[in-house]
Amino acid sequence: MNRSTLVAIPILLILVILQVSVLTVLPFLGQVIQPVVLCAIAWGMLRGLSDGLVWAFIGGLMLDLFSIGPWGAQSLAMMISVALAVWIVSTLPPRRFWIPGIIGGMCAVCYLLLLTGIIQISPYGSHISSMPDVGPFFVVQGTSMVLFYWLLFLLRQTLYPPEITGTGL
Repeated sequence: MNRSTLVAIPILLILVILQVSVLTVLPFLGQVIQPVVLCAIAWGMLRGLSDGLVWAFIGGLMLDLFSIGPWGAQSLAMMISVALAVWIVSTLPPRRFWIPGIIGGMCAVCYLLLLTGIIQISPYGSHISSMPDVGPFFVVQGTSMVLFYWLLFLLRQTLYPPEITGTGL
């Protein structure tokens, strides 16, 4: 296990408990903030594809523990969304303050659509009418992403300080 995995487990466990207990009864603009999804996307944007996929897999499995849907559906949807976010970040110039919010909102919508599709084709099935409105979902997740991204940016700076190079005196 590397440092990223050891950090992911307690952070994602706290976020899963927060998401399934507090945030579901306190919606923001009628939408539930998805901190586990947003943190996995943000960590992938900050640390690369492999670390982001690890966070998405762990977070998805933890969310599956509280879900009645098919086992692994949340992990699969989250991992695809993280891969999309990492690909988008790799094609853009250096990040600005608001870019992570837009990418996070888009990838959260992608996660929602993928999860809905996976549940639709599974034996569990669901009604498409139970899916939240995509517009407000994008806005809520995108604005929340800015907060999570910059908090994880500070965590990354603490865990992985830049190397000091030079020839000395």
